[in-house]
Amino acid sequence: MSAVLHQIGEYSLYQNWTENLGTLFFFGIQPFGILLEKVVLDFAKKQGIKSSWWTRAAGYAWVWVWLSLTMIPWVDPVYRKGWRNYQIHKTVVGGLLLGTWEWK
Repeated sequence: MSAVLHQIGEYSLYQNWTENLGTLFFFGIQPFGILLEKVVLDFAKKQGIKSSWWTRAAGYAWVWVWLSLTMIPWVDPVYRKGWRNYQIHKTVVGGLLLGTWEWK
């Protein structure tokens, strides 16, 4: 569901439904990453590994690596299409934070 909703949102950038299917890949593969993490955690518990600061640190590292690797097909085309030129002051929140919002 999340993949479809994000793909709909990207239509506003591309005006094409199939130009960037990385969105569907990124959001579609996330449940498999969660499942893989669950399998590893269950295995670690069976091996007698208890939760500690280093297991939490390993969990944060896993999430960072997983997201870094899987978001490339999604973000790279968006960045090349114009995300890098997007100006924060064009949004309501960005405009209010930067003081550049104009009421018309």
